[in-house]
Amino acid sequence: MNVRLAFRTLRRTPGFTITSILTLGLGIGLSAAVFTVADALLLRRLPVGDQERLVALWGQTENPRFDNYPLDRDGERDFARQTRTLERVAYFAYEGAWPTPFHDGDRVTRLRRSLVSGNFFDVLGSRPVLGRSLHAEDDVIGAAPVVVLSHGAWERFFGKDSGVVGRRLLMHSTGKTYTIVGVMPPGLEYPRGTEIWAALVPARPQPLDVDLVGRLRRAG
Repeated sequence: MNVRLAFRTLRRTPGFTITSILTLGLGIGLSAAVFTVADALLLRRLPVGDQERLVALWGQTENPRFDNYPLDRDGERDFARQTRTLERVAYFAYEGAWPTPFHDGDRVTRLRRSLVSGNFFDVLGSRPVLGRSLHAEDDVIGAAPVVVLSHGAWERFFGKDSGVVGRRLLMHSTGKTYTIVGVMPPGLEYPRGTEIWAALVPARPQPLDVDLVGRLRRAG
């Protein structure tokens, strides 16, 4: 079953290396979560730190046919406090990268947006090539709306303009203005297909389902 789970995950998120897959046994509660660790699988090297220690996590119901069950943010916080296997945990919206229209001046651009926690890039160990990444203080109610571009989006939609940091994008559906604060390195587009990242709490203060990404503690 572990191997089947691993391959299903790889089909869902190709391009992101998953060295271990930890499944949270939601049926018996987070406080007594049971972990199953799949065989180590390596796709390709990515611009992250200690890639072999990164893991993707999600819930599992008692129905084995539903093998990617989301957590809510309260469940994520409980798990992050209780885990001893992981040294750090971040999260991203269960919906993954979603096409979102933005106004860039007179131009309308559709970018695949992912909502992530403020510590997302810190947990991945990925540094921007331009500007800065998201920070914990970006992920609180009342924070100024900011976004980070993938390297591919920076090339395709902004012509690798080095002055893109500080540029403002108006989100079509909400009328909210976001400031571009950074560009991430080539090859990082996680969740799959992401072109722009925003902090989750300012964008969606209401409860939202999430998946997790974590960093395993070093042995010893």
